[in-house]
Amino acid sequence: MMKSLHPLGKLAVCMIWIVASILIFDMRFQLATILLAVLVLVVAERISPLKVLVLMAPFALFGLAFSPPACCSGRKAISRCAWRANPSLQRRNFRPA
Repeated sequence: MMKSLHPLGKLAVCMIWIVASILIFDMRFQLATILLAVLVLVVAERISPLKVLVLMAPFALFGLAFSPPACCSGRKAISRCAWRANPSLQRRNFRPA
């Protein structure tokens, strides 16, 4: 019995995943494919879940750097963030031209 998956099969799955993740930019799809990949690595490849977690942590931290803070989600929230960052935008200091 084979102990691991063939490297060309892994490459094909990765290429399909890259194309699919570009075409389907949905958080649920991304999470589902990541969880599926972790499951395959742990079950089929018999890699320790701790090792998978340690190797994926830098990529997760890099991805989280691009997510906006909770206060800046949505159109109204963006204006609130701008209001907090710039005191001259506050209503009490507002002077029409």
